[in-house]
Amino acid sequence: MKYAYSEVPETLNDMEFFPADDLKTEEIFLRLDRTCEAQPDKNWVPAYYFSICLPDGTKIGQCDLRIGHNDRLYIGGNIGYEIEEAYRGHRYAAKACKLLFRQAKKHQLNYVIITCDPTNKASSRTCELAGGQYVETATVPEWHDMYEEGKRQAMVYRFFLKEHSEKEAGMMLTMNKSAYSRFPDLCEKSQKMKCCSL
Repeated sequence: MKYAYSEVPETLNDMEFFPADDLKTEEIFLRLDRTCEAQPDKNWVPAYYFSICLPDGTKIGQCDLRIGHNDRLYIGGNIGYEIEEAYRGHRYAAKACKLLFRQAKKHQLNYVIITCDPTNKASSRTCELAGGQYVETATVPEWHDMYEEGKRQAMVYRFFLKEHSEKEAGMMLTMNKSAYSRFPDLCEKSQKMKCCSL
């Protein structure tokens, strides 16, 4: 159970960042802006930061991908995204997420987590369009950065990147869903866990 809650192998400390020039479709492409190395002293995980662009290079938003799994990312997610208001309504966020899934697979991630505020219907719809499986609406712990931002709940969606049997999928979802209630001590041990942010 602890593995499901803190799946950040030591190898991430020296993780290689892979090329991302293949993250494109006929509608959008992701332009790599920067990467952030893991910082073990701060318990930060490696991350990619991208601009979401139209084929002509026009920037329409941004997104990021954080590599690994831990209790903080279970609430904050492996992926974050934002589309500029003028370009919303075209499912660009969902399409960007699917491109990020490609990058996550290069790091052998079996799944990624995306979360959103329960009141953000557009974001929850994005998760559904991108193929996410709803896990739960989790309570944001007081030690989490999102709590300081005034957020109290997060809808958790899980995206399987590799094929799993129905039994395996159910077990993995159950493990995440029950982690906070069954292992509160793990939350306390990793209160200072952070990921690179903009």
